[in-house]
Amino acid sequence: MSRLMTRRRFLIGSTLTASALGLSGCDALVESDRTRSILKIAEGLTMTAQRFLLGDDALAREFGEADLSPVFRSNGTSMPDNPRYLDWMSRQFSTWRLEVGAVLARAVEGDVIAHADHQA
Repeated sequence: MSRLMTRRRFLIGSTLTASALGLSGCDALVESDRTRSILKIAEGLTMTAQRFLLGDDALAREFGEADLSPVFRSNGTSMPDNPRYLDWMSRQFSTWRLEVGAVLARAVEGDVIAHADHQA
């Protein structure tokens, strides 16, 4: 495969670079009250256009607080019978450790409860 710069590669690279540069300053924009009000207006216009084009019954039905059930059926295992899990549960998960290492140069292991206390 040739590393020669073709017009297509140049246009794709330029587009990606311009997009990344445009998004790099988004935090300051989003925190602005003026930008938020413009986005809120745009959101209303988008919803109006959707309702106009699709009709009122084409979007997913929305539910109010009174429609929500207080009891939900478990999706999957609600009480695992794994001996390791039962041991953790009997100790209120005080011995459970979280290891994070996928994107780090070296793996980090920590106590979740101590971390939660530190964050509070």
